[in-house]
Amino acid sequence: MKKLNKFLLIFCMLFMIVNISTILLHELAHYIVAKIYTNDVKYTSNYVNFNSNILDAKQLFLINIIGPIFSLLLGSISYILYKKQKIKILRSLFYWFGLHNVCFFIGYCILGVFIKNSDMGYVYNFLSINIFIKIIIVFISIMLLKKQYKMATEEFLLYRQKKELNKKNLGKYIFIYPIAIYIIIMLIINTNSNIISILPIVSLPLSYISIYKSYMKNDKNIDNIIYIEEKYFFVLMAFNLIILLTYIILKS
Repeated sequence: MKKLNKFLLIFCMLFMIVNISTILLHELAHYIVAKIYTNDVKYTSNYVNFNSNILDAKQLFLINIIGPIFSLLLGSISYILYKKQKIKILRSLFYWFGLHNVCFFIGYCILGVFIKNSDMGYVYNFLSINIFIKIIIVFISIMLLKKQYKMATEEFLLYRQKKELNKKNLGKYIFIYPIAIYIIIMLIINTNSNIISILPIVSLPLSYISIYKSYMKNDKNIDNIIYIEEKYFFVLMAFNLIILLTYIILKS
């Protein structure tokens, strides 16, 4: 049981690190571009606050679009690093980070169709994209998400923890428990935030339940097993605490 608890903690920490760092870096991209145009800007953990009244439409467009574009770029680089990585814990970290950032970008493309004051919502309005193009964007985005989740299903089939976890329990340890713990912690931290800023933080991790469902239905026998090295446990814990404390400090 002790080994199983450590295995769960490792995946919870991976999930926290990837999700929170994705948010921080996404908002940092907004902040850097906003800072070019005005000094009246504040960088917080899950949004950037600035006086939009002193900026023109093109400047606001660039500030809004840079967050999703930067997430896509980070995700793509992480996928490349994941393919080349030999250390298995880093392989897991880069895979999660790549998956989350690419899906973060796709999620914003969908969210922008329905919420006008979101990043991509402003981009669509600036470009005068009509409803028919938006419907196409949503359809393509959903197809891309499904493809990403199918890829993730194949990847997570590789995980085994000796013979201590059957497939059902392993799925819960990789997905269900980390997702639940992450969402609870983030809702507690973001108690006073508006629903728009919390929506991307919560909705994307919840969508990973789709990966879990596909994972449970996949009966493939995988020989190339990936283990999580316990020797990196305390390094991962320290990194997780740093990321979490950074988020909380920026939030306050």
